[in-house]
Amino acid sequence: MSFCSVNETSKFGYNDCIIIKSEIREDGIKFELEALIVRANNSQNTNYTDSYAGETCCYMKNGKIKSFVKAGYKYYDANDNLIEEKPDEELKLTNKEAEALLTEIYMSELEKNDDGTYTVVAEVISEDISENVDVYIITIECDEVEMTWEHYMNRVQNN
Repeated sequence: MSFCSVNETSKFGYNDCIIIKSEIREDGIKFELEALIVRANNSQNTNYTDSYAGETCCYMKNGKIKSFVKAGYKYYDANDNLIEEKPDEELKLTNKEAEALLTEIYMSELEKNDDGTYTVVAEVISEDISENVDVYIITIECDEVEMTWEHYMNRVQNN
């Protein structure tokens, strides 16, 4: 039995979610996801508790990237004095370059905007928590977002 959730992006948790692979094609954008949390209120969750989905396909039907931004940052010292600032940077990438950046990367957010577009926030995976990692903010226009998975994994543990 497989599960399919359509346009319920707010009923998933992205705390641990990793984009394993991305594919940008004419008919849309596909992300292979790992560690996606299916919220208790999702229409496809009969467990009634937040649970991890098995490997998940996120398909953004007729998806097109509208903007791809490398997020800027500000560093302050202990006295709240600005040390360094880097503004957001709009990237112009080919589909292959975007696919490469959006592979083996955290998906920390997938949210529907008021104008009907979606925002994906992706962060480079790093073991060193003190390291400044690249964060990308991608705006995508699409007809619908379909999440499909075959089985559930473990229930989410709240610590």
